[in-house]
Amino acid sequence: MILGGVGRIVAANELRRLVHSEHRIVLIERNRQHTFAPSFLWLMTGDRRPEEISRDVQQLVHKRVELLHGEVRGIDLAAHCVETSAGSVTYDLLIAVPPHRSPLVVRGAGLANQAGWVPIDSATLATKGESVYAIGDITAIPLLGRWKSDVPLMLPKAGVFAHAQALVVARGIADRIAGKAASHKFSGEGYCMLEAGEHLAGFASGQFLAEPSPQIKLRQIGRSWHFGKVLFEKWWLAAPGAKKKSLRLLMELGAKALRVPALI
Repeated sequence: MILGGVGRIVAANELRRLVHSEHRIVLIERNRQHTFAPSFLWLMTGDRRPEEISRDVQQLVHKRVELLHGEVRGIDLAAHCVETSAGSVTYDLLIAVPPHRSPLVVRGAGLANQAGWVPIDSATLATKGESVYAIGDITAIPLLGRWKSDVPLMLPKAGVFAHAQALVVARGIADRIAGKAASHKFSGEGYCMLEAGEHLAGFASGQFLAEPSPQIKLRQIGRSWHFGKVLFEKWWLAAPGAKKKSLRLLMELGAKALRVPALI
């Protein structure tokens, strides 16, 4: 079972791709409409219309992913049950992907620390709850180094990390179902296109779990990075199928040519 958030669609589709059809994948989503947040800047500048960056959630998930629209009201870790406005749903494995903050249901389930974030295993994204994983903004992943003597460095909150974490968790669950040892770990790698206007953008990437401290690289502003973001937008908003596969291949080839990471 997967609760909503940026990584929800990635995790649901990757799990459905990897595990046999006898296993149910249930996505609980409060909103029926999904809007691609990285395109908000283009919406502000008039380069996009609202309908161009929005899709029904149903269009973006695999047809064999069960989509349940409802508000999550509680999580019972002992009973492996999630209470929603649409009824109770039991789970074998749970992925929680709340955005930006710790919801009351997560704190009520005892998953969050005193600061409101969910401590996890930085490699597997497992929480202290049995068979419960957390990805995205809600997680607390410490980095080497400190801002100040009493302020530790933490992994930034960004969609690229939720995306990468979703893939790790989905593949780990698939390994577990298949009776294999988990072979995928979260690397802390992330990147961002930095829009500069006039179809130009920069590119920043980093290894945030690197030792002895995070390693960040910046690339020169150019049109390639802007084009890459446009491709990613088209890939994200495409329904599962041939078009999405073709866009993915194009991005992978572009990333290889430019020698940058491609977390898709």
